[in-house]
Amino acid sequence: MKKLSILLLMLISSYCYGQWMDVGGGVYYSQSPYSGVLSMIVYNDKLWITGGFEIAGSDSSVLDIATWDGHQLEGISPGNDGGGSIYDLEVFTDGKLYIGGDFEPTASFNSGNGISRWSIDSWENFTYGVPLATNPGIFSLCTFHNKLYAAGNFTQICNTSTDCINVKDIASWDGDSWDNVAGGPGGFEIAATAVYNDELIVCGRIDKMPYYYHIARWNDTSWRSLGRFGLLGNNVYSLTVDTLRNLLYVAGNFYWADGKTGYNIAQWDGRQWEFINQTQFSGGRPSVGMYHNDLYFCSIDPIVLQNGDTVSGIMKWNGKEWEGVGARFTTWDSLTGSVGRVIEYHDTLYFAGNIDFLNDTIPVNNIIRMYAPPDTGCENLLGNYNKIWAQDTTYFCDQVRVAFDNNTLYYADYWLWNFGDGATDTVPAPQYTFDSAGQYNVSLITTYKNCIDTVFKTITALPCDSLHVNISGHPDTMTMALDQYNHWLVWVTFSVTANSTMADFTYYWDFGEGHQVSGYYADQYGLIINPYVWYYDEAGTYIIRLVVKQDCCYDTIYDTITILDPSGIGEIQKGQGYLGQNIPNPFKNNTTIPYNVPPGSTGSIFIVDMNGKLIEKFELDSGNNQLEISLKQYRSGVYFYSIKIDGQVKQTRQMVLVE
Repeated sequence: MKKLSILLLMLISSYCYGQWMDVGGGVYYSQSPYSGVLSMIVYNDKLWITGGFEIAGSDSSVLDIATWDGHQLEGISPGNDGGGSIYDLEVFTDGKLYIGGDFEPTASFNSGNGISRWSIDSWENFTYGVPLATNPGIFSLCTFHNKLYAAGNFTQICNTSTDCINVKDIASWDGDSWDNVAGGPGGFEIAATAVYNDELIVCGRIDKMPYYYHIARWNDTSWRSLGRFGLLGNNVYSLTVDTLRNLLYVAGNFYWADGKTGYNIAQWDGRQWEFINQTQFSGGRPSVGMYHNDLYFCSIDPIVLQNGDTVSGIMKWNGKEWEGVGARFTTWDSLTGSVGRVIEYHDTLYFAGNIDFLNDTIPVNNIIRMYAPPDTGCENLLGNYNKIWAQDTTYFCDQVRVAFDNNTLYYADYWLWNFGDGATDTVPAPQYTFDSAGQYNVSLITTYKNCIDTVFKTITALPCDSLHVNISGHPDTMTMALDQYNHWLVWVTFSVTANSTMADFTYYWDFGEGHQVSGYYADQYGLIINPYVWYYDEAGTYIIRLVVKQDCCYDTIYDTITILDPSGIGEIQKGQGYLGQNIPNPFKNNTTIPYNVPPGSTGSIFIVDMNGKLIEKFELDSGNNQLEISLKQYRSGVYFYSIKIDGQVKQTRQMVLVE
């Protein structure tokens, strides 16, 4: 239960601790600790607040919705007496305030199911909404290209009780009716939405493997990934945009972003992901927001930062490191998913959520505010954000092209790049071509207003012959066994080692038995596929080939594995015979073909060229044998060889003759 002296708050309109001040007595329940703020928005020059509360300042007749004008909290009447919660608010292009959640209409609360809008001085039931009996509700609202997007966890949304459409967690409203958004991004639910670089960004428990995970973008036509795959972890909860530097910040419980590792918070600059946090934070549902061009992170359990600050509830990112905000905040139970949110109103930062205490002893009723003058120092404006982004190590063919980027791309006044070989450029994000392998000390001088900063980065361009990849981890010989379906087979694990990062590899596997696999050297989550697992269901000796491409360079690796039939007669008992892969392959002049002809059967091997012309034929003895052949009289190229058992072709393989 909240421990707060109402009389004290009536006598003292606001307390101040350092930079932090009370917000009119806050919002809360009088008889329950489970109160809090879920969403805030600025509308008609007031701060609108929603959540779970019945008291707002001195107004004790509130139902989950209140406003703050900078001096006084006041409940909105009628409030939400239909149960459920209001999770988000959005001002649409018609100038009206829209709310979304899992609330229901009542005689006094004129709303749809999970959605309503405020017009002048009353609520409008403009649509039937989401059938809440089978759908959890709407969690986020966002305006994009003159449409209102409602997102959350629902499979239907209705214009009227009889006019419903099937959707998947997101729908768009054009002012007249709801529409499907290309089937949605897939997955379980959408937690948050934002507009960035003229695209609608959605995040949450979403996925459309192998294309993206936890986050996706919509451009009015199709869903696409941010980066190669997106973010790997448990969930992504919050989005915010740094409009000065044009960065999208993402918060949640994740640890992987397109091959890069970190925790909780990452930034997307329109081209690539970068983690800004390497320490895992614990707490409720992480969220992020901007104030005076600085990033704030909310919902964090007490922790001592690297600079010595002890923080709890909220902290600030200055472009270089995390720092405290002059006070600590505790919540009623971070394990239940308590949320903190920040918003800027009248040049002041408002922090709200499930907040109980400031600095462990001063009671707070879920919302508090702070004014801090903008940090106009050169370190904060430029120095902390002026970083060179480029691939540290790349491979050189006849030349190598390197893309350079930096955080000041959208707001600095001047850039001077020096590429370490005498060449310079003054564009914000150049692509430069190095003509030879080597190490290059690249520098960038950036200016913004009266600030100047210089940063450096070493770029290494390696010759292609330095790229080496190896296959290991499997025995030379393995024996098949019966699986649960009574099939003879053996699973083989191929481990790959390399002297370069494998996150950027593309690959081509040939397992020697007619199956090839190619693509990025990563799975649908962005995780490196290492080791790679394959199975064989026929005895024989197989030539494995792996072709790896890194930048413009290739490396080809061959390996051999022999698969044994434990009975020694496996295919013979089936009357099928067996044709193995020739060894070596590719080969010069001579090669050996393993085979098996069942007892009592006749067999032959014949070889044809690419045009199907017969060039050689060999009669075979029965049993397990090897056939050594010479094709030195023929031209180099690809040839095919087949085994006939009792006049029927049983198996065909490919061999490569080289000069």
